[in-house]
Amino acid sequence: MIDFVQSVRGWKLGSFAVLIAAIAFGTGVQEVAAQPSTWSAVFTTTNDPAGNELAIFQPIAIGGLSEPLFFPTGGKGSSTGLGSQGALALSHDRQYLYAVNAGSNSITVFHLSVNGPVSVQVMASGGSNPVSLTLLGNILYVLNAGGAVQGGTDCINGFTIKNDGTLTALKNSKAYLSAASTGPAQIGFSANGHVLTVTEKATNFIALFALDKNALPVAESFVRSNGITPFGFAYTSQDVLVVTEADGGAAGASSVSSYELDAYQGFLHTASHSVQTGQSAACWMTITDNNHFAYAANTGSNTITGFKIAANGMLTTLGKNGVSATTGSKPADLATLGSKTLYVLNGGEGSLGEYTIGIDGSLTSVSVTHGLPATHPAGLVVR
Repeated sequence: MIDFVQSVRGWKLGSFAVLIAAIAFGTGVQEVAAQPSTWSAVFTTTNDPAGNELAIFQPIAIGGLSEPLFFPTGGKGSSTGLGSQGALALSHDRQYLYAVNAGSNSITVFHLSVNGPVSVQVMASGGSNPVSLTLLGNILYVLNAGGAVQGGTDCINGFTIKNDGTLTALKNSKAYLSAASTGPAQIGFSANGHVLTVTEKATNFIALFALDKNALPVAESFVRSNGITPFGFAYTSQDVLVVTEADGGAAGASSVSSYELDAYQGFLHTASHSVQTGQSAACWMTITDNNHFAYAANTGSNTITGFKIAANGMLTTLGKNGVSATTGSKPADLATLGSKTLYVLNGGEGSLGEYTIGIDGSLTSVSVTHGLPATHPAGLVVR
């Protein structure tokens, strides 16, 4: 532990022509000028409207996690929950962390130095109400849920990540969702890096944006979700997309679907159609590094549902009655460390739960650590 210094299917091309087979852009990891840091931690944000903070939990020798330490982002959170997945993103070299500030329309860049996190930039998000981030190599995209605020519009914006981790706006990268206000939940790169994906809770669309060699959106497709209220998602390394379906929070009605991405045509081909969790408000999703298991956080029933992922992308529910584990109040963001440990952010009580993942995908509780303020904390990453 370190001592810190405190429904349309297929691409809509418009005037563009796109050949996905030729799409590729730089995915090299940026260089680290200073000595790389190697300390381990789990990160979230307080999302406090009076001043957003990065919260850091570190592993302790006796097992479990330390109480959180807090570091200002220089921006503001929102007065309510973000209703999103991906409020934090970690660079591929694990030296930089990016956090949204929904209340001040900005992104904070932290350098995870050997002495702890240091804020090195606060960058305008290029829209209003940023709620989700994704990055691949030296490219970062933000999802702005501007339609939820007066005069705003839902959009995505891109940035180039420089060698020092700071951001530069990517010209001509702004693209709009299927409507001005779609209730967007998450943005994420496909595993092959050719497509950006966005879930739209209010419209029940999954938006796909094809990227050219400069990582600019050149085509779009809005695919109807299998289930109601598509929310969190994750891709396997073979581009199987696994998406939660909260069904508007209806009791016991949540489900999870899996799709195979067709990046050439802008299609999603269903592998498993709305597999029922038997739980309420399945919202957040994570997949183990070995692609064997997926986990959904059921916010309305304080549980986690696990799924086995077959080679063809089909899902099989784990646990009795769809319950792989019980959680604290209102589980939200999930994160895995490799394929052996799962973390869950319990937003209703300001705690972080830790579980071991068995070889069969079963979950065993290890610890619950409190200490987060009741300000709708958001985002979860681990290194």
